[in-house]
Amino acid sequence: MVRNRYIDHLRAQASRRRTREKFEALPQEQNQVLALAHFSDLTHVEIAERLHLPLGTVKGRLRLGLEKLRNNSELRGIVSV
Repeated sequence: MVRNRYIDHLRAQASRRRTREKFEALPQEQNQVLALAHFSDLTHVEIAERLHLPLGTVKGRLRLGLEKLRNNSELRGIVSV
């Protein structure tokens, strides 16, 4: 049982690493806003305030980042929307 749990742990770690590597294929600006929106569950306004950016810039970066994820077959699995 301990062995199986350890194997599950290793598999989960590998999966998280692959997901992180896929996000790193995006430009830094898009990666940053997508990470804040997805992992920190911040609103567009909260992201804009945190990064000291105009709201339109944040929305644009999110849109472009999601578009790239959707259009890239390797990254498509990350986007559920």
